[in-house]
Amino acid sequence: MAKEQCERNFNQDEKNSGDTPESFSESQLREMYYEAIKAAVEEVERINKIIYILQDKDLIAINILPAKDLSSAEKISLINDGLKKIAEIVKASENISRVLAHSLLVKKHPKFIESLGFTVIDGQEGLALMPRDVLIQKYSKNQKT
Repeated sequence: MAKEQCERNFNQDEKNSGDTPESFSESQLREMYYEAIKAAVEEVERINKIIYILQDKDLIAINILPAKDLSSAEKISLINDGLKKIAEIVKASENISRVLAHSLLVKKHPKFIESLGFTVIDGQEGLALMPRDVLIQKYSKNQKT
């Protein structure tokens, strides 16, 4: 139902607007993408301006959005801060055993993703996995698993 509503809104916006993706800034596109996902999947939680998560039983799925308008230092800082916040969420929820990253970043920069503690499981699809204990050990203030 939410998906159909998103499609209707998108189609209506297309009819009412001369805007094209090129007419929006990277930041505006990121915000629109997040809002579209949020409308389709209500359980999405925004961690910061480039990271959002979806929790499902024993898994947290992370998506890291492209951010061409940010410097490398800003992106790295946001990713590290986001992983610290996610570590606290994971630590507070005993049933979460793993963290799955699905992002173009995994596909384009697998060595960087591995340096964060993930194991790339499918580079073509942009999928990487990190066990709960690794996330908490590396990013939690109080490293209790």
